Amino acid sequence: MPDKEARDRLSKSTQRKLVRRKNVRSIILIVSLLLFLSICGTAGAIMWNVNHTLNKITEPTPGGIDTPKSDVYTAFQNDKPISFVILGRDTRPETGTMNTDAMIVAVANPTTKKVTMVSIPRDTRVEIPGYSGYHKINAVYAKGEVNRRKAERNGEVPTETGETLVKKTLRGVLGVPIEHYISIDFEGFRSVIDKLGGVEVDVDRKLYYNDPTDGTYIDLNPGLQVLNGDQALDYVRHREDSRGVKYYSSDYDRNRRQQEVIKAIADKLTSLDELPKLFKLLEVASEHLQTDLSKDQIMGLAMDLKAHTPSSFIVLDNGGYWRDRYTYWDREKLLTVRTTLQREMNVRSDHALELNNSPIHASDKGTASTNQ
Repeated sequence: MPDKEARDRLSKSTQRKLVRRKNVRSIILIVSLLLFLSICGTAGAIMWNVNHTLNKITEPTPGGIDTPKSDVYTAFQNDKPISFVILGRDTRPETGTMNTDAMIVAVANPTTKKVTMVSIPRDTRVEIPGYSGYHKINAVYAKGEVNRRKAERNGEVPTETGETLVKKTLRGVLGVPIEHYISIDFEGFRSVIDKLGGVEVDVDRKLYYNDPTDGTYIDLNPGLQVLNGDQALDYVRHREDSRGVKYYSSDYDRNRRQQEVIKAIADKLTSLDELPKLFKLLEVASEHLQTDLSKDQIMGLAMDLKAHTPSSFIVLDNGGYWRDRYTYWDREKLLTVRTTLQREMNVRSDHALELNNSPIHASDKGTASTNQ
């Protein structure tokens, strides 16, 4: 009997241990399942937000037109360069203008891991396809939009928009196809800078301008400092100065400052340790940003950006100078910009069509061929 009782006690003890082990395994399984669901739910929420944001910024603008070309892809290819123009637009109601306040052409080459950029001074003299005479580049977008709105009023399908006319015009100047555009307004620029925690730049001199009619108040002191969104916008936009003409900023000054801020933004973007943070910036800017890049291309470029370093961002000098109402480009500098962009786009120079030298002043003889 004692042996039987001992066996029974041992059996009950073993059963309790087995039950406890089973409970522990069940708890571990449940916790693991909850963690898995939590991770999947978080990832799903992130992906939903990313997809929602990308849908928003890639949605065609009202009256936009679809002009696909055989040499323009919508799928991201890690061995094919992408060219685009960045348009900074002043959409404040009090200004009443459709002119572009900033314009930058960029070529992202996934093979060389370079992003090559050139600022286009707003007063650059250009020829616009379909228009006679010379014009300032900052007025091209507005002319295209006037055509679009006129067609819509007449119940016709627009054949031209601000973006398409800018692309055509820039192709003639730079000798490379401008495949896509990214348009952002002032508020979007401010929001992105603020979300990044500001950008560090070395303000070269005192900048001061006060215009209560459109709410502009610029007051920046010289020195290395971190600028918030409002200050960064003031820094790149400063043109006239309330202290007099000798304190004005030229197009060259503005371009240099734009490039400084772009490099500072690039430094911040490449230092982001998580991809979701990059898309969080897109979410912040989505109310103010529009592009005809596809979602696949944006995702591909964002992934590529993580492999870039600040030295991967190349800024080309346009050699711009002011004369006779326009900004002109140095002949040799224009040739260098063209050949560099063509190389990064894998475009042979003898295949570049419809080139014109409208940004070159007649007095600039130089040594570059006028056919380049």
